[in-house]
Amino acid sequence: MKTQILAALAAFTTLAVATPALANDDIAIIATERANGSMALGDTIAYSKSFDIALTNTVDEPVALEDLCLVAVTAEGDTFVLDTVDESLTTGMIEPGAALNGIAVFSSDSITVHTASAVRAGSDC
Repeated sequence: MKTQILAALAAFTTLAVATPALANDDIAIIATERANGSMALGDTIAYSKSFDIALTNTVDEPVALEDLCLVAVTAEGDTFVLDTVDESLTTGMIEPGAALNGIAVFSSDSITVHTASAVRAGSDC
């Protein structure tokens, strides 16, 4: 089943980036870029990047989402930690073959967060 799902994900490469999870390779992640943003307070500016996320369980047993740590990644390898996420992507269990959808937002004081083009699972949230 895992091979079939990963093959199907490869077909989306022009619309979304699919990467195997690093901390939990039982979950396939499809991330579609949504928006860039910023927030200013006086001289301080924070930048954000949001993605539509689809998670798919690729194994034959339920997987706990509490252990999943989403990380945004640039082509150069810069990483950005999760700022805001739909609760459905980080709580409970995902059943075998099931998919969940939601939004994830990553933020930084560096505008390079706007160049993030993929989301993967990391080990340090």
